Amino acid sequence: MLLTNKLNRMLMKERRDISTYLKEVMDMKNKLKAFGEIIANKIFINIIVKGMLQSYKMMIQGITYIN
Repeated sequence: MLLTNKLNRMLMKERRDISTYLKEVMDMKNKLKAFGEIIANKIFINIIVKGMLQSYKMMIQGITYIN
């Protein structure tokens, strides 16, 4: 449960590239999986987007609007 809370609170840090943030989030998901805690893809995507910097969120909104 502690790892799940940590995953839900993960935030992308200013001046860090997105690949570092995504690696950290994926590592946490894999730790949870090792303990038998499976995170559904839809929930995981929401966690990723929630933790992103605002500039990335705006870009994602633009992409999803186009599709």
